[in-house]
Amino acid sequence: MNSPRPQRPQSRDDFEIAIICALSLEADAVLSVFDHHWDNNEGHSLGKARGDPIAYSTGVIGHHNVVLAHLPGMGKVAAGNIAAFCRMSFLNISLALVVGVCGGAPIYDRGQILLGDIVVSTGVVQYDLGRRFPDKFEIKDTLNESQGRPNIELRSLFAKLTTAREREELRSKTQGYLDHLYQSSQDLIQYPGRSTDHLFPAQYRHKHHDQSVCTVCASCCQKTDPVCDAAPLLTCAELGCDASQCLPRFSRLEDDEGQPCPTIHFGTIACGDTVMKSGEDRDLLAREKNAIAFEMESVGVWDVFPCVVVKGVCDYADSHKNKHWQPYAAASAAACTKALLQYWISTARGSRAQVEAKDRSVRLLNSLKFSEMNARRNTISSEAPATFRWIFGYQNSYDDEPTDNSSSKPESLSDGSDNSTVDDRRLMLNETTIEDDPDYAWLNSISDCWSHVSGTEPQWDNFCDWLECDQPVYWISGKPGSGKSTLMKFIVSNRRTKASLEKWRPGAIIGSHFFWKPGSSMQHSLKGCLCSLLYQILSLDGQFLSQELPGVIKFQDKNSPSDWDHGELDRLLVGYAKQPSRPLCIFIDALDEVALEQDAVDLLKLVKRLNLPGIKICVSSRPERLFGFHLAGHPGLRIHDLTRNDIMEYSETTIRDSISHKPRGLVVSRLALKIATLAEGVFLWAVLVTRSLIRGINNGDPPSVINQRLQATPRDLMDLYRDILSRSEADRPIYQKDASLIFNLIFVGDSKRNMTLFQLLTATNDALLDSYANHKPRLPQPELNEMCQRILVLLEVGCAGLLKATPDLDCNEIAHYHVSLSHRTAGDFLFDTEDGRNLWNRCELTREEILIKRTKALLAEYWLRHIVLGQPLQSLTRSLVFRQISLWNRQLKLPHAFVALLLKLVQKGHERGCLVPSRGASSLMPKDPTGRFLLDAARYEYHEFVKDSLMTLETTRAAEIANCILFDLAGGGKDYLPHQSETDIEFMRFLLKNGGKPNWVQSERHGDNGNPDASCSTRSIWLQYLVQLLSHLAPSEPNTLREYLAKITVRMFRVFINAGARMDSVTKFGLKWAIGSGSIQPDRIIFEANAKWLVEILLSVLGVSDFELGPNETPSYIRALAFGNWRLKTVFVIVA
Repeated sequence: MNSPRPQRPQSRDDFEIAIICALSLEADAVLSVFDHHWDNNEGHSLGKARGDPIAYSTGVIGHHNVVLAHLPGMGKVAAGNIAAFCRMSFLNISLALVVGVCGGAPIYDRGQILLGDIVVSTGVVQYDLGRRFPDKFEIKDTLNESQGRPNIELRSLFAKLTTAREREELRSKTQGYLDHLYQSSQDLIQYPGRSTDHLFPAQYRHKHHDQSVCTVCASCCQKTDPVCDAAPLLTCAELGCDASQCLPRFSRLEDDEGQPCPTIHFGTIACGDTVMKSGEDRDLLAREKNAIAFEMESVGVWDVFPCVVVKGVCDYADSHKNKHWQPYAAASAAACTKALLQYWISTARGSRAQVEAKDRSVRLLNSLKFSEMNARRNTISSEAPATFRWIFGYQNSYDDEPTDNSSSKPESLSDGSDNSTVDDRRLMLNETTIEDDPDYAWLNSISDCWSHVSGTEPQWDNFCDWLECDQPVYWISGKPGSGKSTLMKFIVSNRRTKASLEKWRPGAIIGSHFFWKPGSSMQHSLKGCLCSLLYQILSLDGQFLSQELPGVIKFQDKNSPSDWDHGELDRLLVGYAKQPSRPLCIFIDALDEVALEQDAVDLLKLVKRLNLPGIKICVSSRPERLFGFHLAGHPGLRIHDLTRNDIMEYSETTIRDSISHKPRGLVVSRLALKIATLAEGVFLWAVLVTRSLIRGINNGDPPSVINQRLQATPRDLMDLYRDILSRSEADRPIYQKDASLIFNLIFVGDSKRNMTLFQLLTATNDALLDSYANHKPRLPQPELNEMCQRILVLLEVGCAGLLKATPDLDCNEIAHYHVSLSHRTAGDFLFDTEDGRNLWNRCELTREEILIKRTKALLAEYWLRHIVLGQPLQSLTRSLVFRQISLWNRQLKLPHAFVALLLKLVQKGHERGCLVPSRGASSLMPKDPTGRFLLDAARYEYHEFVKDSLMTLETTRAAEIANCILFDLAGGGKDYLPHQSETDIEFMRFLLKNGGKPNWVQSERHGDNGNPDASCSTRSIWLQYLVQLLSHLAPSEPNTLREYLAKITVRMFRVFINAGARMDSVTKFGLKWAIGSGSIQPDRIIFEANAKWLVEILLSVLGVSDFELGPNETPSYIRALAFGNWRLKTVFVIVA
């Protein structure tokens, strides 16, 4: 019976359903059927209108946001007052439900009503409103005089609900909700039982029936005779009411547990300011007005809202009236209300809510996404066929994986013994006599070692069992290079993971993050991990995004990861974990690759705090002491103890697929077994050794030499890297120069952006670099591919396999393969050992020369991608190059002259047409290419370069460029705060002194595209700065920030005013008027104001009172022009 929960209301205007209750027990029952209570959530309070004294509860019933108004008293006057106040605070209420208890007419034309039944109004008649004549009272019942007829929408709904099918469906849903209420609130709601349902004749009075007890009651014989004051307070049993006088009732079956099955009745309800306690008057109204129930509040509400009365029958509106059935009747009415609301469709604001929800979702997700989010996972090599299947069951394969290990092997490279299955290899070794083969005598020593690999149960905590149980954490540990990341990628990608999690809890979300220490800051920081996980979770769980998130954190001003701090991301993830709408399983690889130790500690603390129901976390790391201290008590495995079989599979498959011929007597499976045994679980060791042996086999080495090569291989990874270098000692002089240059190109300035094979090719070939960088005739594609293949060989031989090349996800051409470290341990060797440093510190080029080569190679590839591959220019923006140069500048503290040299290279590429403006650049661009480039350079704060360039230009041309740059710095019509720093002030002062004009307006006009701020392209620089500043400042800024902004803003004002900024200049602008609503496209008011008013209001917001504007006599001016929502095309013009 769960319904999709609506999005969290951003303001009181998001409520369309009001429920009104007169009694506390009625409100308790309604609150019990709420699916969610917004009042309990953190976040901004929805509040109420000024002057509204009524208390409200807000929440969710089904797919509706509802507000419950608590009535301070009974009667139609109190109800009318509360409805009026509710309308004042909640402007968009389209339906009011008066819910509670009532008296029922026991018999009407369509059957009988029993206590506990439910009455739904199809009309209301006010039985105490009318005309008093000498001989009678006439009730007003014309449409103009009474409230009896509901609107057409309600009448249509009632027509549907009174059909046999829908009536039964409504009854069934009501019964289900009532059963749930009864089971969850037995201390508050008790079913009185049908035996307490007594209906006396209408004329049978509730009084003392023993005449000796009360003389007043003894004298009560006629309808108008009174009873004593005590009688109404006593029960029928205490008064001696004769139960034998009760009228017979048709019995209604109860369910198997003796619980009630209430019936829902549709009809007219009589309302008045007096409690109906007269059976005879009840029957009169039932006959004359077809009334089936009696209550006191609905008429007061009807004047304000379209209204439906839903009441549970707690008595028969006669003198025997009591409160015994009230709690149960109130629960019945609440259950029916919840069922009834499933049929009510909200249409008034649906389209707007959907648009805003979608905008919020897209904006938030984009603010969490960063370019390297999936880079590490995508560069991890995929497992060899049949490896790692043991994680899902030691000897069981899964139907989406190959199970025949030999089916794909070349026929020419196999023999009879090699066609045996993996599990038969131990038997093969035991039965094979190898003493006669001196080349393989060393295999005798390991013929029994296979018993440790196959045929015994591995000692580890079963991973499938963990996936299917409630244990929260699983730790995969292993030596460096043992294959932890490959295993984690296999687990995350394998559909059996999802299938096992379904057995734990259906609908589980899987999120993952792969740390990478050599990568960018987002790849090796806790912040990057949080952004990545939240992006995945919120992409898959839109319900949390739209409903819960606004109560966890304010995210309206988040546009990129830089707008989030660690604490906000942490609270957001923990907030989700505390109330997930779907189960969540998180996989985090390589905890030991977190760059900062404090980040690692914080991450382990986060794992502990996420130990919550519905959350599972699997982590991997080296078995370092810090991780063991926090994780050793959880289920887990040590991968280096379990991968010998996988290593053997990998080695055997790789050798078979890579050797050009098989030497006589070589048994590939035995060689792979030896590699697996000596590797001691370190997969990387096996990979490097396998490559080395393949080179030997392809060079024609006999089995004895291969044996010597394998036996002499060091077991430690650092020693292994040294050994690989020593084996290529003879070739090193040939490759040393190019290899050293490649290492320096990749690692210069601690660059995090991988180079491609094409960039390495051009950077190591001066003639080719100049040819492509200057857009001269290019090489034919086959020749280019051949040259890139040589770079691949250089990486393998000259760079000792410490670097690897992986295909680009968007382009499979070899030229665009990305080059990176083959493993983190490769970086450790290169930077932490003397032998590793000797590979790259002998480069003959200076750092500046290397950076020039990198910049030229980057520009050459941009041209290649655009001209040769036809990639759109939109992906080749100048900002990519600017960011790279900025990174080098921050890390290496480059001289200004050299930065200018690099920018000149980029400018040449721009002028040749291989680069386009950065995304988000101002729409008011200079006319010539030089100006457009300088504007982009200014955005990346290359101020000195821009200054020097402007001073070389003709005066008119320099002035136009200066004005465009000033406009961009002032906000540029984009959604960000104008530049506010000391360097910005000095740069803008320079521009204003060298051709820039504060009152300059771009001569070209641009379409408004429905933007209320379309006039930005016709504003002066001065006005653009003021409007943009006003749009982003808030009075609630922290004091320290506000003081800084006040100081900077006052200085900017003086710069503009001293340059001649006009106070009487006028502009139009839009401001949000739904402040705090969280809407991405909120309603706005469009104003027209002059600069004087804008300056004064900004100074007021910033708390500045001592700024003198000078002798300017211009009065402040502001006027409202229109209001509405431009995106939704609902705009209202204010007539002057």
